[in-house]
Amino acid sequence: MVATTQQTPVEAEKKKSEEKKAPGKNEPKKEEMSEEDQKLEEDLNLLVQRLSEKDTSLYKPALETMRSLIRASTTSMTSVPKPLKFMRPHYNKMKEIYLGMQIQDVKKMCADIISVLAMTSDERTDTINYRILGSHEPIGDWGHEYVRHLAMEMSEEWKKEGLSDARKNELLTLTQQIVAHHMKHNAEVEACDLLIEIERLDLLNSYVQVCWKIRAIFVKRTILANNR
Repeated sequence: MVATTQQTPVEAEKKKSEEKKAPGKNEPKKEEMSEEDQKLEEDLNLLVQRLSEKDTSLYKPALETMRSLIRASTTSMTSVPKPLKFMRPHYNKMKEIYLGMQIQDVKKMCADIISVLAMTSDERTDTINYRILGSHEPIGDWGHEYVRHLAMEMSEEWKKEGLSDARKNELLTLTQQIVAHHMKHNAEVEACDLLIEIERLDLLNSYVQVCWKIRAIFVKRTILANNR
């Protein structure tokens, strides 16, 4: 099922950060960073600073650079990507920057980035909300862990009471993008798990061939298990 007790790298990092903040904990030693990591942190800090300046011509190139740095690290996540870790202190600032932006395409690009940064924040459903506010670029451009995080948030958000029809339509559109990504990348079981969570297995009607493939796999597993 989508809901699982196994922690993702991002969730583990969030828990670790919360433990460090807990009262009574000894102050942890500051981790020594490599020169490469120090430069990355400095570059990201500079980009946030540029986004805070009044010169709006700096915004788009700053966001494009930030996007490239983050995407390069999120395509394969065995641990929390350094850009997400270094950007965590700037999370609320990025949301403030987003609110102040006037140029729509630049604002949407900022929302895309915040949606990814939200994976390490304590704000529930921000990953979904800013994805909806964003440019709607291919969902897989940020890596499978990002898509998986969206699916986990979706299973929680869908169960909230009092959702408007407009909100449900937004969530369904995003769900279809998630399912399409999973189907394309041989993650059919994850797609089915999500649709079971939100009780919308009917959305699999367009993936009949894939369903038969899954059925064949389960039948084969059952036969092998019975023959042991």
